[in-house]
Amino acid sequence: MSVNPNIIEPEQIRLRLDDILPHVEKPSRYFAGEIGAFRKDWNKAVFRAVIAFPDVYEIAAANLGHKLIQHVLNSRDEFLAERVYAPWHDMEKLLRETQTPLYSLESYRPVSSFDILGISLTHELSYTNLLLLLDLAGLPLRASERGLPIVICGGPSVFNPEPVAEFADAFLLGDGEYAAVEIAEIVAGFREEIDRTRGDIQSEKDLKIEILSRLGETKGNKGVRGVYVPSHFAVEQTADGKIESVKNIEGGPDIIEKAFVSDLDSAPWELKPPIPHMQGVSNRSIVEPVRGCTHGCRFCQAGMIYRPFRTRSVENLVEQAESLLSSTGFSEQSILALSATDWSSLDKFIIQLQEHARDFHLRISLPSGRIAKLPENVTSILVKNRKGGLTLAIEAATQRLRSVINKDIDDDEIFNAFEIILSSGWDLVKLYFMIGLPTETDEDVEEIVTLVGRIVGYAKRLKKEGKSKAGNPRLKVSASSFVPKPHTPFQWAEMLKPEELDRRQKLLLGIRRIKSVDLSTHDTGASWIEGILARGDRRLSCAIERAFRLGARFDAWSDRCRPDIWKKAMDECGLEPDYYLGPRDTKEILPWDHLSCGVSKEFLQKEWKKSLEMKMTRDCNESVCLNCGIRDIFPDCSPQRLKEE
Repeated sequence: MSVNPNIIEPEQIRLRLDDILPHVEKPSRYFAGEIGAFRKDWNKAVFRAVIAFPDVYEIAAANLGHKLIQHVLNSRDEFLAERVYAPWHDMEKLLRETQTPLYSLESYRPVSSFDILGISLTHELSYTNLLLLLDLAGLPLRASERGLPIVICGGPSVFNPEPVAEFADAFLLGDGEYAAVEIAEIVAGFREEIDRTRGDIQSEKDLKIEILSRLGETKGNKGVRGVYVPSHFAVEQTADGKIESVKNIEGGPDIIEKAFVSDLDSAPWELKPPIPHMQGVSNRSIVEPVRGCTHGCRFCQAGMIYRPFRTRSVENLVEQAESLLSSTGFSEQSILALSATDWSSLDKFIIQLQEHARDFHLRISLPSGRIAKLPENVTSILVKNRKGGLTLAIEAATQRLRSVINKDIDDDEIFNAFEIILSSGWDLVKLYFMIGLPTETDEDVEEIVTLVGRIVGYAKRLKKEGKSKAGNPRLKVSASSFVPKPHTPFQWAEMLKPEELDRRQKLLLGIRRIKSVDLSTHDTGASWIEGILARGDRRLSCAIERAFRLGARFDAWSDRCRPDIWKKAMDECGLEPDYYLGPRDTKEILPWDHLSCGVSKEFLQKEWKKSLEMKMTRDCNESVCLNCGIRDIFPDCSPQRLKEE
């Protein structure tokens, strides 16, 4: 049952929370007041947005994207942007029992009273929580049944938003720093109309249609680059689900191009973020030295959708990092990048930052790195940085499978990297592998066990020879399940069923018999749900809504994921899971073909063919332009330019 959002004042919600919060597990999830939190006058704002992350407060605290959008909007005096997160089960129950609508953290205003509800979708397993936010706000789940606020989703998952296209009014593809402001300016121009139509559902619907016609490109209207309005597109499908056509029925283009920031140095950054008032997943400040990747790993969606590769200057980055350290007091600095070790100025940045931040006892956290780059860029970091864990993405243990996935490393580079790591004193190393990759055999999986054993043996030998400064080196091995993702060469691949993934996971159990090594694997049921949704079409809206009604929530949480609910929902909606998990024909129209990340379908088809032939493709940053399509929207994307930087 939805919560009734009928007019309720913030003070009434505050009073209700006095009775509600003593009965929930973590009350501090449900109010703001943090140091650094925005406080703005509602009545002076010409644009009012509430930015949502569909998970609990402490998980959201580690996500940069939604906080950056809030910061960008609040940087304008006339704009107001607040936050809301998904309540945990205990809070959901009490909100429903007391008929208290979902509210913003900053002002306790009902979510339904804002102009825009912006939701960050970072993965497919958040889709039922998207519906949870709408339902608790007292809003109809289906966009066609809703008036205001306008629901706009962004984030990596929206490069195939079709499974949730019936629930959102619009999607923003790509970088949001500037596009969010353009959206706000357009909506602000309707301030009087929004205020006048509030409460009249039909008038709200009519106004929403008018605003959406301004946000998305239509006949005679340029719109905002990257904005996709599903209601502007007609999708024709056959009885068995094959797509026959996707057309823009409002006179706009049939292909929506993503928004992107060409110059990171001029792009806004949040220098005074709210400091969480409860322990989060990661209490650290974040800087982003580079955006994008050119390696072309064939399974990696982020490597495709975040192209082109762009960098920030060291001076700009050091200034940002110093401001963050001063405003937050966090002693840990996290570097956000798909592969930070690709940045040729990484050593220079770390050295300068440590010189400027001696009083902070600074610890620097690196994301997973490419092994081949470690000898060049990480030596000084390993020596000077306070020791934490280091993550290496190996992915595949055999050279044959590395060629299939375009992972340009070999065993010699792996052992060379470990010698550098251990000789620098690191004693915790995390290794990432994947199972279920296209063409994978049992031998490929079993070789993971063999390789881990060889690494441990090599570490012992280095210690015996006096080349290792690590005390008792430990390995944490993680094996995730491959899920085919849109806009990758593997978007045509078949995904293995949970039973087969379970069997292959058992082939890895020998790792647990190796001393000082821990093994973790992903829940295959959750991967099954993710695989269905990742390459899904609009028909899946039925299953998502039904799963939500049956109790699906927080599907990314292993102890909350319920594949049985999803199986029932798929069955009740007459949908076949195997259709979504099966291989795709390279000639068929895919649900996301009308949404462009800049990388062409022709390039992806060539890469898919090369993968089956076990042929590698060189990094364009180290060779010539591969004509992936990015230069059509970003002419400055040239390998020579990157080398000169």
